[in-house]
Amino acid sequence: MLIFNPRFLGLYFKDNTQFLIVKHCTSSGVSTKDPPGFIVEGMNIHFEKSSLAHKDIISAWLAEPHMVEFWDNSQEHKDDILNFMQGKKQTYFYGTTVYWMGFLDGTPYCFLLSDMFQPDQDLSDLHRQHMSPGGHTIALDFGIGNKDYLGKGLAAPTLRAFVEFYTKEVDPLADTFFIDPDENNPRAQNVYDKAGFEPGGEFDVQAGAFKGSINQLMVRKLSPAVSTRPL
Repeated sequence: MLIFNPRFLGLYFKDNTQFLIVKHCTSSGVSTKDPPGFIVEGMNIHFEKSSLAHKDIISAWLAEPHMVEFWDNSQEHKDDILNFMQGKKQTYFYGTTVYWMGFLDGTPYCFLLSDMFQPDQDLSDLHRQHMSPGGHTIALDFGIGNKDYLGKGLAAPTLRAFVEFYTKEVDPLADTFFIDPDENNPRAQNVYDKAGFEPGGEFDVQAGAFKGSINQLMVRKLSPAVSTRPL
């Protein structure tokens, strides 16, 4: 359910008994020019693209044991993150990954990536089966890098907030989101379920640092977007 209230320069999203209040804000205050923020149970979450200002923070996070276990820590991936920050050509996977930082009350706490899948890419039959027929399909990955924020129930609300942020501030045609936890990571699967993702099936990873592992494709479908593709 979506409710607009102009007095607060934002949108209210009613998620069962929880309200997510969307405002244009940062830790320093409220402004229609600042990155959009989500007030989740009294906490302000906002997202911004990763930049060189975040380089040391991200490097430290990727070295944390809880990130090493399930996050791609290959040098190729790290180089891709740096190339993105520097505005250079990216070559890892499809070369189109966007990296994001999540902030809670102004403090960086999570790292996300997004990538829009295209019909002409080398995708599995399972992925093609679940792609949006008319809108855009966005692949996500996510981790709470700041260990001080682990175990606080933030993962699912953060993912829900990011999907709302992405569809309203980045790509209104995005109506299908993928995320693919390892089959041996039931905790992540449970979190993604709480964030509105549903199991789509298992697939063998064909490339990258986790080549040969089996992942669970989880899918979140939104209301169909209006297609701009020619008939």
